[in-house]
Amino acid sequence: MSFLLQSHVWRVACGVGPLCLLLELGCGGGPAPEAVARFPVGPARVENVAIVQEYPAILSAVRYAELRSRVDGVVEAVHVDEGQRVQRGDPVFEISAGLLHQRLLVAQSQLARAEAELVAARLERDQARTLVEQAVVSPAELALAEARAEAASAARAEAQAGVGLARLEREQATVRAPFDGVINRLPRRAGSMVAAQELLTTVSDSGEIFAYFSLSEQEALEWASAANRPAEVTLRLADGGEHPQPGVVDALGAELDPDTRTLQLRARFPNADGLLRHGGTATVLVRRSAADAVLVPQRATRDVQGNVYVYVVGADQVPVPRRIVAARRVGEDYWVSDGLAAGENIVLDGIQKLREGQAIVTSPAEQET
Repeated sequence: MSFLLQSHVWRVACGVGPLCLLLELGCGGGPAPEAVARFPVGPARVENVAIVQEYPAILSAVRYAELRSRVDGVVEAVHVDEGQRVQRGDPVFEISAGLLHQRLLVAQSQLARAEAELVAARLERDQARTLVEQAVVSPAELALAEARAEAASAARAEAQAGVGLARLEREQATVRAPFDGVINRLPRRAGSMVAAQELLTTVSDSGEIFAYFSLSEQEALEWASAANRPAEVTLRLADGGEHPQPGVVDALGAELDPDTRTLQLRARFPNADGLLRHGGTATVLVRRSAADAVLVPQRATRDVQGNVYVYVVGADQVPVPRRIVAARRVGEDYWVSDGLAAGENIVLDGIQKLREGQAIVTSPAEQET
């Protein structure tokens, strides 16, 4: 090795050696201490908030009925047209009415014969009673006449039941509107064969409309108290416009859906103009407002198995996790209904870097309010 190269190596070794020694002395022979982490810390905000919750809904007429054939037969007449308004009791279909009318006539004639036979049997009984009193015939003849009268009476009762049954079947041949409403599609026309219980059409009264929507299990617990339910709700239609009249939530389901873990609710809306239709879709809007609501940024929270936590910073500058109840989302914030008081300082950002029991500091420039 040349003289110049040896001289350079010597100078580097002499310069580095003391530096290493100073570092070892300064560290006390161990690892360097960790620098204290810095995080933005600030108080939970307090504001007046107004939010709109949206729930998809299915619309159903308050009164809606399926009209079905009650007998097997042929559609003999259709008295209405699709979309026609009907009154309660109006005839809609006639199913084999002619045949059933003839059966009624047969039953009525059988009743008339039975009544005539009963009159004759009673006359014979009365005559036998007179002859027994005159000792013309034996008491056995009277007993036989009385038995014939009782049999004739029973035959008349059977004939009366037959007439009632035939009349009921004849009435069932006429399918009538169960209430005032509008007739929907008519897939069966005159001449069609139909079976008992076959659907003929439906009739609906849309003067009022039900909107069925669902709440999550957590929301269902909140709505369990009447005080937490909205006084009224509104309805946004499929075209984006709102129904002009508000509605009210008038029924809550008795049990949660086992698959979706949701609870179904029903809201009732007036529909005098017929704008809402059975089977349609819409969105139920629930508007809520609160004064002095406590708000925290969503980025300042951590979700652990469905529970929401923030990190509260006390005088010792050590963040402590605390469970809160995040009632609603308001923009990029959570509306906190429980677990955090207004003005309490929390870590506003970077919570994923926090270490348990580690103190933090914040520079004034990093503080958020």
